[in-house]
Formats: sequence, C-alpha cells, structure tokens
Amino acid sequence: MSDHGDARRERWAQHKVRVRRKFVAAAVVAIERNGPSATVEDVVRVAHSAKPKLYRHFEDRNDLFGSVAQAMVAGVRRQLAAAVDIRIPPRQSAQRAAFVFLELVQRFPQSTRFLVEHQVVSVRGKPAPALRDDGAIAELAAMISSFLERVNVHPAGADQLAAALIGTAATTALWRVARGAAPDEAAGERLAETLWASVDVFLRSKGIIIDPQRALDPGKIETARAALLDLRGDG
Repeated sequence: MSDHGDARRERWAQHKVRVRRKFVAAAVVAIERNGPSATVEDVVRVAHSAKPKLYRHFEDRNDLFGSVAQAMVAGVRRQLAAAVDIRIPPRQSAQRAAFVFLELVQRFPQSTRFLVEHQVVSVRGKPAPALRDDGAIAELAAMISSFLERVNVHPAGADQLAAALIGTAATTALWRVARGAAPDEAAGERLAETLWASVDVFLRSKGIIIDPQRALDPGKIETARAALLDLRGDG
C-alpha cells in the first residue's frame, strides 16, 4: 500500500515541477511584454490558465516571481560559465563573458530590469536576494575565495570584490536598457576592462600578478604561495 502512496506522491511532485516551470516560463514572457511590474493576471493570461491553478503550485505572488528570478539567475550563470575558460588569457575570457552578458541584456531588456530590481532591492525590511548568505554575491565570493585558497592566499575581501563586480554588471545592464543600446564589440571590451581592472587591483593587493594577455600557468597555480607571486606563463 505504501508503495502505491509513494508512487502517487512522486507523480504529484513531478507534475508540480512541470506546472511550476510552465508558469515561470509564462512569467518571463509576461515580463518582456509588460515590464517588471507584470502581474499574476498577466502570467496566467500568457499561460492560458487561471489564478486558482497557479496558487495550487505557488504560495503567493512572491513565491512565483521569486522562482522566476531564481530561474533567471541560473540561466545567466549557465551562459557566463560556458563563456569563461581558464585555459585562455583572462582578458579574452572576460571579453567573452561580457559579450554574452550584453547580448542577454539586449535580448531580454525587461527581464534584465526585473532581475536587477528583484535582486538588489530590499522589500519590507528583508535583505535583497543578492545580499543574502546564499545570494549571488556570496556565490561569486565563494568562487573567488576558492581560487585564492588554491594559491594559499587569505580570501579576505573576496565578498567586497564580488559585490563590486556584480554591481558593475548590473548598473551597466540597466544603463544600456535605458538607452536602448545594441550590443557592440567596443561596449563588451569596455565592460570587460572595467571588471578586469577591479580583479587585477584586488589580486595585486594580495601579491598576485596575472598578465591578462597570457593564460595562467597551471604549475604556478599549484605551487604558488603568499609571497609576491607571478602567475604569468613564459610564453
């Protein structure tokens, strides 16, 4: 009997996931059509559904749009992760990531506005999602800290660097959406240079030197210590 009950619960859980994904996808369309102020009514209209069904799968409006923001963050993360490659020179990798980011901003301008507003604005005294312990800044800070720890450098300040990088990207995105600017190579290069400058100053304050025109030397990464470090290759 319990096996049948477990099977039913599993089917319901899978169904709930599918329906939630459907409404999240509909919400993205609604946001692009109506802007960041898109309503639940806009979402169910796009989904060809009804509010009672939506609320069987989401606790409330905040649950719905919070799930939308999480899906957007995950999508941006996947796109940027695919663009970044530590096997190529850092400047080239940064430019690839900047171009991908600006292309996403161009394709989804209203979603960009929604995501930035949702992630960095506090509501009713609650911390903005990006500022929470499990938010985007903490996640990026953990990645930076991981690299520093690999080369035996104390990661103090990684969270501030992460906040600066995300803040730069977010404000650049809002600025370009407001201008209706199309992505271009120069814009991507400027964004990449701005982001890299922050990273370079931070690393140099830790005694780490990286030539942005050369790929990192894997051997030096593995053997580096906290003295003045030069991670440039010989090529």
